[in-house]
Amino acid sequence: MNVGGVFPDIRLRNEVDPADTFEQEFDGIGDTSLTLRYAFPIGETAPHEETGEVHAHAPVFSFNAGLSFPTGEPEEPTITGPPGSPIANSTLQTGTGTFDPLLGVSYVQAWGPFSIFGSVALRIPGGENRFDYRTGAAALLSLGATVPLDPKFVAAPKVSVAWTEPDELDGDDVFASGGTWLNLVPGFLLRLSENADLQAAVEIPVWRNLRTEQLDTQARFAVGVSYRF
Repeated sequence: MNVGGVFPDIRLRNEVDPADTFEQEFDGIGDTSLTLRYAFPIGETAPHEETGEVHAHAPVFSFNAGLSFPTGEPEEPTITGPPGSPIANSTLQTGTGTFDPLLGVSYVQAWGPFSIFGSVALRIPGGENRFDYRTGAAALLSLGATVPLDPKFVAAPKVSVAWTEPDELDGDDVFASGGTWLNLVPGFLLRLSENADLQAAVEIPVWRNLRTEQLDTQARFAVGVSYRF
């Protein structure tokens, strides 16, 4: 069992067609999250009968539970779009403004230095923020692999499916929010030391099913450092 934390620094930039002058930028500390993870192997890892080497490890399942804290900054809704409808804030803010429970489950199967993994993560809305705005629930399904290229550099490509429900303002669905995305996510991991890793990835949507016309991204970049105590 271990405890993990995420302390994001977010940079957002939204720009419409170059012929249009609409452009927005947001940056700052995002919502901090703390999670408790419990992992357990299924079966035993048996060495090879002749060589004594381990080629296939027992699969490992893990369960995660945590909480997202409102350390980011929510944005006040903008009433535009269809008559009387606010524009969604989910992609234009660094935080939801609420305490949001987090749940997840994951699976890892290793063969020597290689491994495959799958995970499901869920964020549950913690209610309305101070602007009476509720950011919709979100779920993320990921499938991928880790492939060591040398002792310190590991490729970590994956495919993900993301889903979000519509946001709400005063109990009513918000225009331009909610949908499903299929993403390709090339990534890598660089081992900085025995306990620290540098991770980077780019999330590229290759298919999307949006509930209504809305602002969306061509790609999302993420860089982070993890440290094991």
